[in-house]
Amino acid sequence: IAAAPTDFQFQQMIGSADASACSVSATSECIGTFFGPHGIARDSLGTLYIADWYNNRVAKLDKDGKWIKSWVCPTKSRDVAIDKDENIYTINSSMVRKYDKEGNQKAQWLVSGSIYSLIKVGPVSNRVYVAACNIQAYDTNGVSLGITYNMPSGKCCWGLSEDLAGNLWAVTLPGGGPDIPTVLLKYNANTGQLIKQWNFPASDIMSSEAMGVDKEGYLYVCDTYNHQIDILDSNNDCAIIKSYGTGTSATVKGKSKGCQGFAYPQGIWVDPDGQFFYVGDSDSQRVKRWGRGPSLVGQTCGSGGSTDTSGGGGG
Repeated sequence: IAAAPTDFQFQQMIGSADASACSVSATSECIGTFFGPHGIARDSLGTLYIADWYNNRVAKLDKDGKWIKSWVCPTKSRDVAIDKDENIYTINSSMVRKYDKEGNQKAQWLVSGSIYSLIKVGPVSNRVYVAACNIQAYDTNGVSLGITYNMPSGKCCWGLSEDLAGNLWAVTLPGGGPDIPTVLLKYNANTGQLIKQWNFPASDIMSSEAMGVDKEGYLYVCDTYNHQIDILDSNNDCAIIKSYGTGTSATVKGKSKGCQGFAYPQGIWVDPDGQFFYVGDSDSQRVKRWGRGPSLVGQTCGSGGSTDTSGGGGG
């Protein structure tokens, strides 16, 4: 059994210092620049796919964080997912788009119901989950599987992850003020049946907009408005066992103040083996990697902040 993910440290920061929106034509000044990075997916070679929301595109980076290419989405997508055949998925409103790894669109389909902004693919089931104020499941060709995962009244899902044991986890963006709890939900992924619900006060989790899970059942929750990543132990009644970040926004007008903090983290990808994770840190305009072991080559993180030599600004 792997050790609990309580000893992680900063390893890498990806993204240039310029946080301004750039042309969708992806001209040279846009390379390595994010504007509101959200969802993250990773393929078997370690290639990263980033939903670069306000730049209206998917960015593709190699395993070292160096820029490969990007492609334009017809409409903004705040999330990105990958299936077992390494097809890439995005979603906006009610339209799912399916691409190959080079950004060539292969298919698209409309999702019935309300406006959706979250898409994930189950690592075991290979189901395509789309989420808003309910969660629906499709196969990779867009055929509905007839499974609906109902959310509590007035709640909408902003974080979603399927574990290896056949459970689907969802977390809510509460709305309505700081006194409204963030709700964590555990479903049977095959039937849609709700297994259990946890309510977290804002002092513990203040609105979550993304989550992931490793093979040992540790949940990695973007504690978005507390500017942290919280680690929950699903084998111990989802107790919070560790929080990463400073608890205050790590940004001033879109400029990152350093690598130890987060600023409205809204996307996360978790290594299944529990060795590292990537965060779409939307307000600092960076993607940050934390994990076991020292910083990666070319990265430093002192008390004053980080070098910005992530490799994300090259051609």
